Amino acid sequence: SNRTKEFRPGLLDPGECSVTMNWIEGSATDNLLIGLKASGNVRQIRVTFPGGTVWVFEGWLKSYVPPATVGEFQEVSASFRVTGSLSITGMGG
Repeated sequence: SNRTKEFRPGLLDPGECSVTMNWIEGSATDNLLIGLKASGNVRQIRVTFPGGTVWVFEGWLKSYVPPATVGEFQEVSASFRVTGSLSITGMGG
């Protein structure tokens, strides 16, 4: 017998989903993200990208970074920690 180490597939780490979006202070999205950050609860997250691709996953809001002024627009970044499987639809078609 050769003493070669064998590797087996294990649990997948789905990682994080980070998004940058236009920031409007006090908007429904701003208030929702502030609430998610404060609660720390795992929720179903749905992210729709400009090309039409949609990601749906269970996760929690890991960070919600204050806006930085860029030209006339203000942007905000949000990072979600994914827990469980990720469903991707649309594929920007």
